[in-house]
Amino acid sequence: MFNDSTLNRLLPHLLVLIFLLVTAGDAIQQISRPSFLKGDDHSNHDHSDPEKRKRMGFFHFNEGNKNFRSGDLEAAAQKYQKALRHDDSILEAYVNLSTVYLRIKRFDKARSVLNNLEGKAPSHPLLHYNLACYYSLTGETNSSFEALERAVKEGFKNFEQIKTDPDLARLRQEPDFEELFKNLILANPPRPDSRTS
Repeated sequence: MFNDSTLNRLLPHLLVLIFLLVTAGDAIQQISRPSFLKGDDHSNHDHSDPEKRKRMGFFHFNEGNKNFRSGDLEAAAQKYQKALRHDDSILEAYVNLSTVYLRIKRFDKARSVLNNLEGKAPSHPLLHYNLACYYSLTGETNSSFEALERAVKEGFKNFEQIKTDPDLARLRQEPDFEELFKNLILANPPRPDSRTS
């Protein structure tokens, strides 16, 4: 079909054509990937657009939730931190980050995150619930019960969680816990139409 001289003349052109096709394919693949999937280096991204920051915040928040559910708490903490760097109005990221720190017994960091959340949303029921967990884990049972009362007052109604959460184990060991717990429920009965927190 081709003689040697024709093949020798076409070979350099074919190599150039193959190189261009491979290069173009890589460029198309990079264009089609969302920018936040191209790596963790966001230095070239425009961080001034509030909508982009919010989207990136929720992306990292959701990734943190995946890590949390799979038990990779260190990765979850990193993702929640990234979420808050992009959008510090994601209150659930503060809650989840403080929960991670409580689980890995980084109480200083948990308290710092809860302080930040308190500055943004002082009436958030999960702020006070996690404060109750923090105080219980650090042996401050009076403060734990006060925070738990405030959590319920602010809308936390998952009473079953209070009875089973390992972070509140020390609080439940207090001799007067059962009576205080019953009074808490009586003072703040769950409404049939309300969802638990």
